[in-house]
Amino acid sequence: MKNRDYKRFYLNWKWYYYVLVLFLILYMFILSIKYGIIQEGWYMNNKNEVNVLILSYDAMNSFFTTHVNFITAIWLIVIILQYDQIKPSDRWVRIFTNIVLNYNLIMLVGFIIGLIFNKPEIANQLVSLENWTTYQAVVTIVIHFIIPLALVVIYFFEQKTYYYQFKKIRSYWSELLLVNIYPCIYLGFILTRSIVYKNANIEQYRFAYGFLNFEKPLIGSSSIGYFILLSLFVILSITLTQLIVMFYNNLCFNIKNKYFNSDFKNSKDEIYDDKQVINN
Repeated sequence: MKNRDYKRFYLNWKWYYYVLVLFLILYMFILSIKYGIIQEGWYMNNKNEVNVLILSYDAMNSFFTTHVNFITAIWLIVIILQYDQIKPSDRWVRIFTNIVLNYNLIMLVGFIIGLIFNKPEIANQLVSLENWTTYQAVVTIVIHFIIPLALVVIYFFEQKTYYYQFKKIRSYWSELLLVNIYPCIYLGFILTRSIVYKNANIEQYRFAYGFLNFEKPLIGSSSIGYFILLSLFVILSITLTQLIVMFYNNLCFNIKNKYFNSDFKNSKDEIYDDKQVINN
């Protein structure tokens, strides 16, 4: 019995879908380096000076978006290389799939918020549409919109063998804790990076995003208080998004098994919790 619809990876369209998404991420990264850093200077007006090129590359790598794309690319590589052996219903596969989707949704929503408010105190100069070049627009749209939406679509076709019981939410604490590890590390990274940049007298992109500048808090006047408040906000946002992903998982489960699986028991009282259902 094969793990995924009884097909080898080269006969399954989903495998090629993952390859295409990975290709898009890697190609956008190449375009970001070629045009964003070297030729067009999206981050800094470089004039091909070595030190400015390095700072531009560092600025790009400080963004949550770049980190999320690295995480997504690694996850896609694992899925692609082990496609025949991996079961979407396996606990760790399911959890990390949810986490990757979570971060991509946060990236999408965060960028939309940045576009709406478009203030340096909240976002950064990269959300100023009037300054976008053609390549910058392409990379931005693909990374912030197409990739997250592509993951939402493939999630529907993959997640159909597990149902979250929200009445037993305590049993999912490990997943809710895991999803918050990287965002907390990212905040620590921004804090450390801001100190290093301050000592080097570098202000541009020091905090990556305006709202992360705890030295100029958006709320109150205490830097420590604002950083604590910011940390709590990030944790609550990530946790809420993970719950939304869990709900979407259940929605996919219900639709897939009710309308596309003849072995699904159509009973309102039946709860499927970590149970396999037969794939068509």
